[in-house]
Amino acid sequence: MILSPGTKLGPYEVLSSIGAGGMGAVWKARDTRLDRTVAIKTIEGKFTERFEREAKTIASLNHPHVCTLFDVGDNYLVMEYIEGAPLKGPLPVVEVARLGAQIADALDAAHRKGITHRDLKPGNVLVTKSGVKVIDFGLAKGGSPVRGEQDVTLTKPLTGEGTILGTVPYMSPEQLQGQEADARSDIFALGCVLYEMLTGRRAFEGKSQVSIMAAILEHEPAPITEHVVPAWLDRIIRRCLRKNPDDRWQSARDVAIELCEPPAVSGTVPRAVMRPWIAACAALALLSTGLGWYAVRRAGFRQQPAGSTINAALSIPLPDGTRLTGAYPNLALSPNGASLAIPLLKGADSLVYLRPLSEHSWRTLPGTNGAHRVFWSPDSTQIGFVAGNKLKRVEPGSGEVRVLANIVDMHGGAIQNPIWAPDGKIYFRQSFQMNTSAMYAVPDSGGTAVKLYDNQLIRPYTIWLPGGSLLEAGSDGKAAIYSLNEAKHKPLEHKLVTSRFQFIPSEPGALSGHILHGIGSRLFARPFNASSLALSGVDIPLVDAVDLVVNTSDYRFSAAGNGMLAYMAPQARRMVWRDRAGKELSEWTAPGGYDFPRISPDGNRVAYMVRDSETGEIQAYVSDSAGERAMQFDPNPGWERQYWSPDGKRLASSNLKLQVIAVRPVPPAVGELTTWPRDGRAVLMDWSPDGHMLLYNRQAVMPAEIWGLPLANGAKPFLIAKGTDSAFSPDGQFVALRGPQGGYQLKRYPATGEEWSLLPEGQSLGSWRHDGREFFCLRHAGEKDEMVAIPVRLDSAQPQIGEPRVLFDVPITGARVGFHVTADGQRFLMVMPANSSAPPEIRILTDWRAVLKEGAPVEP
Repeated sequence: MILSPGTKLGPYEVLSSIGAGGMGAVWKARDTRLDRTVAIKTIEGKFTERFEREAKTIASLNHPHVCTLFDVGDNYLVMEYIEGAPLKGPLPVVEVARLGAQIADALDAAHRKGITHRDLKPGNVLVTKSGVKVIDFGLAKGGSPVRGEQDVTLTKPLTGEGTILGTVPYMSPEQLQGQEADARSDIFALGCVLYEMLTGRRAFEGKSQVSIMAAILEHEPAPITEHVVPAWLDRIIRRCLRKNPDDRWQSARDVAIELCEPPAVSGTVPRAVMRPWIAACAALALLSTGLGWYAVRRAGFRQQPAGSTINAALSIPLPDGTRLTGAYPNLALSPNGASLAIPLLKGADSLVYLRPLSEHSWRTLPGTNGAHRVFWSPDSTQIGFVAGNKLKRVEPGSGEVRVLANIVDMHGGAIQNPIWAPDGKIYFRQSFQMNTSAMYAVPDSGGTAVKLYDNQLIRPYTIWLPGGSLLEAGSDGKAAIYSLNEAKHKPLEHKLVTSRFQFIPSEPGALSGHILHGIGSRLFARPFNASSLALSGVDIPLVDAVDLVVNTSDYRFSAAGNGMLAYMAPQARRMVWRDRAGKELSEWTAPGGYDFPRISPDGNRVAYMVRDSETGEIQAYVSDSAGERAMQFDPNPGWERQYWSPDGKRLASSNLKLQVIAVRPVPPAVGELTTWPRDGRAVLMDWSPDGHMLLYNRQAVMPAEIWGLPLANGAKPFLIAKGTDSAFSPDGQFVALRGPQGGYQLKRYPATGEEWSLLPEGQSLGSWRHDGREFFCLRHAGEKDEMVAIPVRLDSAQPQIGEPRVLFDVPITGARVGFHVTADGQRFLMVMPANSSAPPEIRILTDWRAVLKEGAPVEP
């Protein structure tokens, strides 16, 4: 029916066209009797069965988020005129929760009348100043009402069996297959709508309707990586989108409640008896910081004080294609809690990435190439970082980068825990050997770094205390304080903490507050008095699962005075056997995660490290090649790597805590342990093919050096070459070595000065085939890593090196990928994240102080 302005339909005067679609057109009109604006829906021809059904459907509903039916004519419906726009994303999380709950409530009201919408989509949801209105029940199907609601039953069939009705991108699998749709079909469509509200794109996409249908039937939606999505909201959406209706939420009411009442991540809160839940949803509010992180207000629920909030842990995925930087990545929350900074690798270079928490995307800071060890100025306006043997700062607003001081930097190992203090200076510890380091200070405007003092703390972490003191604690628990006012350094008799820690005053400048620190896989807070330097009370768990850098006490977290807490969620790790094409053959997992596998020469056993999930300590293990019959090789924690002797009868390892390099038989026997003092920051690299020498990386100098440790009594270590990773060739005549500038070279052993390039862009520890014909290593390749095999011929005076061959891709996950290859070069044992498709997450606890009141940890 074509109408023009001024046309009369009974008492209704047409004003203008609103739109057309489906089987009807919609017009804006005026009710001349009541002088109000209405919407009129018309069709061509007479009043059909579909219009009759829609009229009865809408008339049976009386709900604030469903459009109201006013009147019925011969071939038209008169409905409430809604001033609003169709739903469109992306929207902030708080709006997704608020509007999504209203949509779910509208569906619940319909479902309780036995009505299934069957065509829910953003175009059928109008957003008004007061919320949403669900429209167009033209495809709605009547059925049996929900138990307890017997007032209306619609029974007329709309279509024959097997007919598909709806809008394809939002249809459930059962609808596409011509099966009967029910309330759970609407819940699937609701999941599609929520996904689109968050991302601005459809959950299922394709170039044609057929490809979209295939995506709905066979695939999962792409992970939401470009927006900050709380874990609880992602879980709600994913459950809506389950293929099997039985696996979805079984009622829209449940979805509405979940959207209004996110899980209390600071502890379990019994669900109280509810008043009408719409009032509860209306209490969704921004945090008082106004930063775009949202807590859900519990007003409207009994047993909960008005205005109280639920603490929430929200997830931020790393930017696409990025990874954490080496062994010492850190993240830094600005003191005001407004922004997050982290150094990340993309390709071979690192940059500082910035994430204002009020925004939905990361941005890089130009001029921060090679950055690590980021930290903020006290006023949250500038970011300090270490790069290229220099201490620098960058102003995110202007992008200006300034060099503050020249330092000796060893890839993050030498410069520890820089602090930008309120007194206008930056304090940092310069390490030279494992037990030799000094504290320096430099003006934040730049200048010469001045040495303040030396001490012998092992892996110390430093905090600045109100009143002008530096407090340090080493990984052995020993502590010391340096008074900036009196220039005195005083060791403390009592132990403090044994991991990275942070002091947060109870209020700005206060001498009382809490120290945050890690134990095992958990993060704790404990009351601390900065005047008496005394811990009190008990450790209260804040987070149940926080990431810890392997073989250090460097927990990845950062807290702000306003209650924000950012931390890196740990990734579960698995051991995977792969063939040369990358096909996974088998796997096994451990709760604490694996690191550094080494296959025995006969291929029947594997030595590896496991992080204990309770204590955080690294333990040495040996098992068969299937990961079964595992044996803890040594009860002492702190072992870093294990290397098999050429005959497979012994293992060599270095121990961080005991400060030794050790060799023992397999299985271990009492009294058969030989040790050598560990040389500073020595890390074992390989065992020579003749069994007479160990290689280790001496990191106490810059650039790092590869040394040989003869196993004969009385023999002294000697320098072999500059470099980091190294591995003897199987004939013992060459060493594959990753140089200070990266990439692998082949050097003759003993050294003659000759060298050949193996792989300019190689990274990670490499591995030889037993006959020396191939060398394997990982290399970066844009948005992925590649396992490459380099053909080598070592049976001549001049080694021949072929072109690298890519064997298979390794997805970039942000976690280190350790691997070893069998003697024949046919199988690879790799340490990978348990879920390779899930990148590491940074999580934000919106108010860690609230957890102190409840004494319960955040669920991982």
